[in-house]
Amino acid sequence: MAKYLVADVATTQLATGISSGATSVTVTAGTGALFPSPNTSTGTKFFATFVSASNPNVKEVVTCTARSSDTMTITPTTTSWSAGDTFSILNLAEMLEQLVQFDDLQAQAGNY
Repeated sequence: MAKYLVADVATTQLATGISSGATSVTVTAGTGALFPSPNTSTGTKFFATFVSASNPNVKEVVTCTARSSDTMTITPTTTSWSAGDTFSILNLAEMLEQLVQFDDLQAQAGNY
């Protein structure tokens, strides 16, 4: 199981637009440091959310598997995104569901 990384108030804008199917994104210079540094060899990653600057109701959640400075490797997007759109870490139900639940802990589901 992957370890999901989190960060407090990690929000930035896209430095350049990306097309649908993009697997990397570059954010505003210097703001990549706000985000965790996932590593595929250790299985760490984080969820991030794109939000359209022109219509805040348009969003897309992606998984980030690597970060190098201000460029992040992400799962392929299904939407095109423009420079200035928001890229953030938000509290997502999907990430919170990955946390150990009390009934799993009580049943020692993680032990063999």
